[in-house]
Amino acid sequence: MSSAPQELESTRLLELAPIVSFMNGDSALDALLSRLKKSIGTGEEFAKYVKKRAQIEDEHYGLLKKFGNSIRMQYKKNQDALKNDSFSRSFDLIVGFDEELMNVGGAYVKALNVMYDELIALVGTVSRSRKATKEDAKRKEKDCLDAIQLAEKAQQKYYHLCDDLKRLRSSDSGKRTGFSLKNKSAEQQEEELQQKINAADQDYRDKVALCKKAKSELLLVHRPSYTKILKNLILEIDIAMNVQLQKFATWNENLIMKSGVLISPLQNTTTKKSMKQFATDINSEMDLYNYLLKAALVPPTNKLVPVEYKVHSSFANVKKTTTKPFLNNTSTGLASAATIGAGAGAGAGAGVGGAPPSNYRNTTAATTTNNNILNSSTTSSAPYPENFSLSNSHLSPAYSQSQSQPGPGYPTSPIDASFIDRAGTSPQNSFLRESPSSGPYSSLDPNASSGTTPIIGDGTFQNSATTNTNAPTHTRPTFGVSIEEVAQYAGVESVPLVVTRCIQVIEAHGLDLEFIYRTSGNKVAVEQMKREIDQNFANYVNIGNEIDSANVMDAQIHAVASLLKLYFAQLPEPLLTNDHIWQFLDTMKLQDESYKAKKLHHLVYSLPDGAYYTLRAILFHLVKVSAHKQNNKMSANALATVWWPALLHDDSNPEDVECKAKLIEELMVVAPDIFELDPEDE
Repeated sequence: MSSAPQELESTRLLELAPIVSFMNGDSALDALLSRLKKSIGTGEEFAKYVKKRAQIEDEHYGLLKKFGNSIRMQYKKNQDALKNDSFSRSFDLIVGFDEELMNVGGAYVKALNVMYDELIALVGTVSRSRKATKEDAKRKEKDCLDAIQLAEKAQQKYYHLCDDLKRLRSSDSGKRTGFSLKNKSAEQQEEELQQKINAADQDYRDKVALCKKAKSELLLVHRPSYTKILKNLILEIDIAMNVQLQKFATWNENLIMKSGVLISPLQNTTTKKSMKQFATDINSEMDLYNYLLKAALVPPTNKLVPVEYKVHSSFANVKKTTTKPFLNNTSTGLASAATIGAGAGAGAGAGVGGAPPSNYRNTTAATTTNNNILNSSTTSSAPYPENFSLSNSHLSPAYSQSQSQPGPGYPTSPIDASFIDRAGTSPQNSFLRESPSSGPYSSLDPNASSGTTPIIGDGTFQNSATTNTNAPTHTRPTFGVSIEEVAQYAGVESVPLVVTRCIQVIEAHGLDLEFIYRTSGNKVAVEQMKREIDQNFANYVNIGNEIDSANVMDAQIHAVASLLKLYFAQLPEPLLTNDHIWQFLDTMKLQDESYKAKKLHHLVYSLPDGAYYTLRAILFHLVKVSAHKQNNKMSANALATVWWPALLHDDSNPEDVECKAKLIEELMVVAPDIFELDPEDE
């Protein structure tokens, strides 16, 4: 096909004579309908691409942000095993760019979603207009075609009658044309045929006039109107797609430019450093220097003390004298201490009971250990907890002698007498050893059910929060405080410790308890546990302490379950947050189940880290509870009914109650698809 003259404007190309002539032709309608259908198909494919691109970018930035947060949290948790220098700081700042890129990408994803909605609306409108125009145009063409066919039939009838008359006139006048009960003459037959021919001729004339009229109306009125409508629809959808494609290109440029400016700000426009500058700020030599400088401040272990030459006593000219260990500061005193320490098994050095403990270390090890512990007490402001004490009556001679010879970097003054006096007033003394703790939970680790706690002598080294009445009281409450704030000092992986502990107790003892979570616990017991945890968050370990696994009482489990629901009910905002809860409820009103699940997945990923990981923990717990519904009579629907007031807060309209319950149940169903399963749950 030849190209249009370049001197003409594009808006006048469709007014050229060849185009106008074709538009009035019989094939114009089908050609325009076919072209419009292709435009609609192109718009649908363009919309699908935009939607898929938005989903990929949304998932990309969401996963990038969560992965960055996870890496930073993991790095902070393992600070003791990793470097803490300029590299670590620069690495943390560089990973932090992922959160800022999430904000840039979020605007891009939002724009793509709006573009998808506009394209779908455009395609739908044009499709409906095409369908209506096609039906009207085809109906008008069919009317014209029917008129032409009727005229053709009238023509054929007229010609047949004329042929019959011609044959009648040319035949023998005495010959019969056919058998008849009543014979007719040739004149009668000719007269009848002439009458029929006259009627057929009139009908033929009328049908011809009618078909010509229909053809004229089609060419002059209907076809120009329909071709104009189809032409405008084609231009409308094509121009709209052109505009959307230009917007798509602009948004991509903005995304790349904003991401580039964020990572590498323009010079002289901001004081913020670029990612490259953060990386170049690393000084490995300075990092090593600072590390070695701190390491030099740590007292040495004195393991590499050379052996001094000593003449055996049988060959010595001067008789060796024995002196008291605490008053002697010479190598002779060390030998005396070793001699005395070796025989301390039956004396005072063996402990209060008169016999050495089963895990009693040898004299040399005890000397080194106690020397380091006691020496560090003179240089550290808080070497032991306030309830820790060391009895002077249980110090071994070897320990005393080692104190008399401090190593390099240690004070040379005698032991502070006030420290020895204070230490002697407490029964928690003697050498450091390990013994079973007084309770089943000896640490803040929610996974620890039993273990060992350092024991000083015959006394137990217990948590100061439960044994030391003079210890300061924690002023950080757990209930009524946001999850993000509580997780900073009483949480593991952004999940509050009280939630983790309650879930562990219920899953250990209450999965088969009938009507768990439906039956309320004792209000006094629940308030007592809440008050103790608010006074000191470390008291969460006492939850379920009184439960005897051999004789579990239902009231104890119901109290823990009520405490767990009370925690969520007293949060400052619903677990799904005030910013997202209405989006969750609107999603539940969707009819497309597949799209509903994907939308819930997207909304859960947009929650803050504290709400995200806490929601994950409680949903997996409720799934476990519902798995035992044959015993506990609590199906997923029943759990959703009793849990939604605590998780979503009952402050909405009555018509939203059913929707909220369905939301919790739906989240339980899709939880395995949204969250990553723990290894033990797989």
